[in-house]
Amino acid sequence: MKRIKIVLSILCLITSSLGVNSKEKSNHPNVIMISVDDMNDWVSCLNDYQIVKTPNLDRLAEMGTLFTNAYCAAPLCNPSRTAIFTGMSPARTGIVNNARDKTSAWKLRWPELNTMPLWFKKNGYTVVGGGKTYHETVPELFNPPHQWDEYFPLEIEKFKQKPHVEKLGITDREWFSDMPSHPNGSWDWGPFFCEDFDMGDGKTTKWAMDFLQQKHNKPFFLALGLFHPHLPFYAPKKYFDALPLDSVKLPEAPDWDLNDLLAGAKKIMRAGNDKGFKMVAESGELKNAIRAYLASIAYVDALVGYLLETLENSEYGKNTVVVFWSDHGYQFGEKERFAKRSLWRRSSRVLFTVKAPGITKPEMICEQPVSLLDIYPTLLELCNLPQPGHELDGISLIPQLEDNEKKRRPAVITHEIGNNSVCDEHWTYIQYKEGGEELYDRDVDLNEWKNLAKDSKYKGVISELKKWTPENQGINLKPVDK
Repeated sequence: MKRIKIVLSILCLITSSLGVNSKEKSNHPNVIMISVDDMNDWVSCLNDYQIVKTPNLDRLAEMGTLFTNAYCAAPLCNPSRTAIFTGMSPARTGIVNNARDKTSAWKLRWPELNTMPLWFKKNGYTVVGGGKTYHETVPELFNPPHQWDEYFPLEIEKFKQKPHVEKLGITDREWFSDMPSHPNGSWDWGPFFCEDFDMGDGKTTKWAMDFLQQKHNKPFFLALGLFHPHLPFYAPKKYFDALPLDSVKLPEAPDWDLNDLLAGAKKIMRAGNDKGFKMVAESGELKNAIRAYLASIAYVDALVGYLLETLENSEYGKNTVVVFWSDHGYQFGEKERFAKRSLWRRSSRVLFTVKAPGITKPEMICEQPVSLLDIYPTLLELCNLPQPGHELDGISLIPQLEDNEKKRRPAVITHEIGNNSVCDEHWTYIQYKEGGEELYDRDVDLNEWKNLAKDSKYKGVISELKKWTPENQGINLKPVDK
């Protein structure tokens, strides 16, 4: 009997040295988080306005729960991604722009914070990431290496005006443009004569596929950050060929849509846009830009398909949570904008899906308002991990994953300090620091054309939604050394 106890003790030590045992693995499922950049709701599982087909994103959505009323925490890369990975709202952190300084780089402002990848790592997970997860991969500012066991660096095609022309030669004029060069060299679009795994996102996806084909003795957290469909809108040529120019629709944007906007909205409308929409529209490039954007979405869809196939053919297919999100949306002429950085629906609504083995059921659709801030607490609960030591502003989605009709609080979107949008099941309420309010009834006005804020009969609706806007926004922040 004594010998048996000794042998069992030795076996336990060996098992411990290899990682968690099989029972613990079932309590701590693997996690794959797939993110994309600047992708609005022009995907076939959310929208039938544009004709780009996204069969793999649709299939992923059908594998679990599709949230059709999901919103970013902020309509800009850095504040959105910081909010997701820290679980703290932009209104609380004060991180509301993309600056490379102590006001916006979370690592400088909150150096001891238990971010999502770091917390999973501290709790026994193998944590790997690749591509664009945080806003940038600059280690000392946005993506410190101690969070990861391994990181595959972001690789994107260089910002160089019309680099795809070099791939086509001087005889093919189809992809040339008379549009003036934009001060930001990333304002470019067109096809590349290459295969899917030749581009930066393809290489990152291949790295993630290789990871899934390896043996892992501990549960893993894999973050795959795809740069597409961010500017410049490049993709392999076959995705352009599948989208003839005459099949592309311009967004519905009546010229009277700006008449009921007040000072705060007009200030935001002009900021960060650099007259981009006017330049693109006047040069006749808007359809070409949208075509390239849709081709980039189709390319992302193909990459997601490769990853899903690899996962399903691996030993991890039945015990892996899969989360997909876009950091925010993008406007292509709505309210005369070619940009993000606004509180309207096309800029703030995102594709967001969750597949959780043992929790979600196939083909579930949840129409309740949710925020990307809810990802952190949801994954903690799904993976049976403790709280990270700081308050999380999101709330777990487990109730909605179990019952898609379970009611939920509104989602709040913040753009710069003092500008907020509140979205519930039906309404969008927007308030501006510079003055003015907007209220839209999305049941009858999905494009948010008619501002109802001045109509006295909606005073009660505004009062209820206004309760959810952040108080003392940006005041109670951790001191920042100047």
